[in-house]
Amino acid sequence: MIESLTRLLSLRGHNQVTSSARRAVGIIDIGSHTLKLKVFSHRPGSHPRILHSAKNSLGIMGDVLESGRFSHGTMNSLLQVLDQWLTVCNDFACTDVVLTGTAALRRASNTQELLDHVKDRTDLGVRILTPTNELQAVYEAVAGTFPRVRGLAVLNLGGGSTQVGVGDSDLLHHGFELDFGTRELTERWPWAGPFAAPDYDNMLEHVSRRVRQFISPFDLADLRVVHTGGELDFMLRCILPLSLCSLSPVHVSEISVDAFATFARDFASLDPGVVTSRFSLDPAWASGAVASNTFALAVARALNATAIAPSNYNISDGLLRQTTREPRQ
Repeated sequence: MIESLTRLLSLRGHNQVTSSARRAVGIIDIGSHTLKLKVFSHRPGSHPRILHSAKNSLGIMGDVLESGRFSHGTMNSLLQVLDQWLTVCNDFACTDVVLTGTAALRRASNTQELLDHVKDRTDLGVRILTPTNELQAVYEAVAGTFPRVRGLAVLNLGGGSTQVGVGDSDLLHHGFELDFGTRELTERWPWAGPFAAPDYDNMLEHVSRRVRQFISPFDLADLRVVHTGGELDFMLRCILPLSLCSLSPVHVSEISVDAFATFARDFASLDPGVVTSRFSLDPAWASGAVASNTFALAVARALNATAIAPSNYNISDGLLRQTTREPRQ
């Protein structure tokens, strides 16, 4: 159902972008675990529409954690994906293509070599985002869909770093930058088979302890954590017991922290092969699902949040919003 809806909206947007009143923009985020592409159709004074989205799980942070640099194989794989996606951007007649990079590019010792290859191959530069840049972009995108909220937390979870922002509909008041992400967890606790209860408890306690080193509880009534980066698709596929969130016309679903804690434990106890088949999940992407769930739960508990709202928003939505200064929904 999700794939059918995505294709329908993509075709609808592709027809509209041919109008002289609209233009298409492609944004590619080189994440530590996943490369993401979003192609937007934009017209001044209106909200952008997603024409196309894609992701590829390359796990480039693995190179950095192992050797401190990108291997030639990883760089070649990255360049091949960029070639394919730039063809997609051309098909949509994108007037601009923006490339960004995050933690892996910040840490690798041979990042400049990779940037030179990208420039030679695509004639495009890569903007390496600081953790503060990442958080501000994602927070602005999400907060713009909550017109009247006093307590809002946004989780931007990556393979190599994590950011959490707490504020309201208008401003980010508190930002927390964590120097680790899902990759560290999948290296230490790989989801190679069903988790035994003691192993899951050890992972959750480890993440909770690390998170509490950065984040203090907030005394905010009904604080919600918006978990970004494709989590809406994930929770819909896995049929979580979502309830209605009436505070946003876009982020309309949420789950209580207690219910999510039960799901996270039950999910980790399943066989990964069975899960990916049953819920049609990409095995490369789903390998980090247990780590992602554990992280979200630890952050929600550290903040004393009441609910977790899943979101498909990511850095790309924030960067487009900053560029076009789109009005609130």
